Amino acid sequence: MKIDKNYPGLKDIGWAYEFSGSIESDAEIEIDLGNKWLIVTGSIRAKTFIEAGEGIKAGWGIEAGWGIKAGWGIKAGWGIEAGEGIKAGWGIEAGEGIEAGWGIEAGLSVRCKKVLSFKFNLFAGTATWKKPSESPCEIVCLRVEGGGEIKYGKLKLLSQSQKTQSEKAI
Repeated sequence: MKIDKNYPGLKDIGWAYEFSGSIESDAEIEIDLGNKWLIVTGSIRAKTFIEAGEGIKAGWGIEAGWGIKAGWGIKAGWGIEAGEGIKAGWGIEAGEGIEAGWGIEAGLSVRCKKVLSFKFNLFAGTATWKKPSESPCEIVCLRVEGGGEIKYGKLKLLSQSQKTQSEKAI
C-alpha cells in the first residue's frame, strides 16, 4: 500500500498530513508525502514493512511484521513494535514500550515509558550531521529486555516514581 498526498482521507495541515482513524495493510506500507510527516490519530499496522521518507506519528501504536524505517522520527502514543528492526534518522519515542525483533538505530534518542526490548544491537545518537552530545544519545526507559546490547548511547533507567509522574503529566 502506498500513501501519498492523494490517499483518501488525508488532510494537509501544513508541515504534515493527518489521517483520522487507523491505517492497516496485509502487505507493506510505503509513505511518500514529500518532506511532510504522516500523523495518524489511531494506529498504523502492516504485516511486513513500514517505510516513510520523513516521519511517522500515531496516536496509538505503530506495528510492522518486519521493520519500520523513517527518514526523520518515529513517535507513537502507545507502543512501537517491529518483527525485525526499527530505524529513524532522528529519534524514536513511544508512550508505552518499544520492541524490535532485531535491532534499533536512531540518529538521536530512543525514549519510552515502559520496556525497551531488542535482540541484537541498539545505536542511539548516531547523527552524522552534528557532533554528538549527551542528551541526543539518551536511551530512556523503565527497563531493557530481549538480550540485545547497547553499542552507542547512554542508558537512563526511569524509576517507578518517574514513570508515574510522567504519566500524570500527559
